Formats: sequence, structure tokens, C-alpha cells
Amino acid sequence: MADQQPVEYRVVVNEAGQYSLQPSFLPDADGWVDAGCRGSEDHCLAFIREAWTDMRPIAIRQADEGTRGTAGRDA
Repeated sequence: MADQQPVEYRVVVNEAGQYSLQPSFLPDADGWVDAGCRGSEDHCLAFIREAWTDMRPIAIRQADEGTRGTAGRDA
């Protein structure tokens, strides 16, 4: 066991803007694409913390932005 190589991870993201990490040797799961970050688990988790600052799915963020964008207008 002492001869094990460290696992390289990569960050993946889905169309809802949700991030995850997985071992880099695995293929993309359906609905997930490479987010452009590879490295140690700590490195990838730091990337996710920096990139994924709003945990809401993209559709909800866009709906909220649309609501705020029309606030105060006469209907």
C-alpha cells in the first residue's frame, strides 16, 4: 500500500452549474463536463469553493435575477 500513487482529481460541472470532483481517470458521467481543473483533492476543492459561490441551480439564479430586474416597473 505504501507504493500507491496519489490520485489525480478533476472538477466537473453540470448544466445546472453544480460542481463536483472525481478521479481524473473516470470518464464524464452523463450530464457532466470537465470544468478545467485537475490536481490533488485539496486543489480541486479549493477551485470549487472559488468557482461555486452561489449554490442555487442556474435556472433559479436566472429567475431571481429576472424578478429583480423588473422590480419597480409598472406591469
